[in-house]
Amino acid sequence: MASLSKRERRIRDEKAKSLRDKGLSYPEIGKELGCSTGTAFNSVRRIIDHEIEELTEGREMRRRTQLGRYQRLYRHALEAKDWSAARQALVSIDKLFGLEAPKQIQTDVSVSTRVTPESLRQLGRSFLGDQKEDG
Repeated sequence: MASLSKRERRIRDEKAKSLRDKGLSYPEIGKELGCSTGTAFNSVRRIIDHEIEELTEGREMRRRTQLGRYQRLYRHALEAKDWSAARQALVSIDKLFGLEAPKQIQTDVSVSTRVTPESLRQLGRSFLGDQKEDG
């Protein structure tokens, strides 16, 4: 098969991804596009990788924008000697990067089960009944 141009490969990749989104298997996609199963898989993978890269870049751009806002807030708070606002800006920056301190959670759990002679007999009958069916 002749080598495809970047544009032609991109078109094939998008068609492959569209067919995969419709539920076709990779062998079916390959047959539809006139390529191997491996090529069909790689075409879909390239589109997915590209989509993930775009999402990641967008998320990083939003994170940088928000970081700039928090840094400005922090500087203004320091200039105004507003220690509470400065601290809140630092906490927000930590949260932005997933660095906030873990919070300690304390729980008390109490479980009480009352076992009666009748409940033990029922359990025994149930267990023995299961064994009779097996043997």
